[in-house]
Amino acid sequence: MFLGVDCSPRLLNGVYNHKNLISGGKSMAMNQLLSFDALIECLTAQVANLPTYQAAVGASNHDIQDVTDMLATLIAIRDFCDVIDADKQTSFGIKGAMYRGKVGDPVSVPPVFPILSFATTPLSGGRELTMNRNKRFTLGPAYTSQIGEALMIEAPKPAPLLPDEVKPVVHLFGAATNHHFSCVVENRGDSDMWELWIQRKGGEWQLHGTFTGKSVDVSLSLTTPGEPEQILCRIQCRKNNANYGQVSEPAYVTLNP
Repeated sequence: MFLGVDCSPRLLNGVYNHKNLISGGKSMAMNQLLSFDALIECLTAQVANLPTYQAAVGASNHDIQDVTDMLATLIAIRDFCDVIDADKQTSFGIKGAMYRGKVGDPVSVPPVFPILSFATTPLSGGRELTMNRNKRFTLGPAYTSQIGEALMIEAPKPAPLLPDEVKPVVHLFGAATNHHFSCVVENRGDSDMWELWIQRKGGEWQLHGTFTGKSVDVSLSLTTPGEPEQILCRIQCRKNNANYGQVSEPAYVTLNP
């Protein structure tokens, strides 16, 4: 039934929400099963991998059977609802054609609605039951984060960022007066500081300063006192006193007197 199914841990929309649980003195990012499909993903991984890690997580044969049965009932209702939804759309199409369709056009053949049946008794509260079982598995005698990822109990650790892939994003907010602005820098990767470079009209890029954190308020003198001035800004991240990642796209900000 599960041949050909990719049971590897995957970071899907709605699957993981990083809520921490302390297990064995370590904090882990628990899979919060935030959608119906996320629950199916988790149980599919456990049907494939739980027999391998049964002793490590302290799972019983009854646990394995419960996981298998719950997955089967969830897939059955999911597939049933998909068919019903398609049949519903066809039925409403027939209704519309019978009311405002072109005279003489054929009407679609009515769908045959399936009858839902389960091989085992379906249970309510599948998310809560699975979350509780997963928490119990994390207390198993040889549980590890690697096992948790294989069983989709934990969110997989993100791949390390490659410096060349990091490109900061700069947001500039000019003040109404006093020729200053706020600079907010996102997507800084693993940098420990960043440089703010500015360019005035017709001039060269100049380093204004080096900063840490996400934002800074900047005050610059005006080239012509009393007149607004538009300048360009860009960001270069730094790590261990060396350039880190790409330079940001330049952005304009207006300095107001």
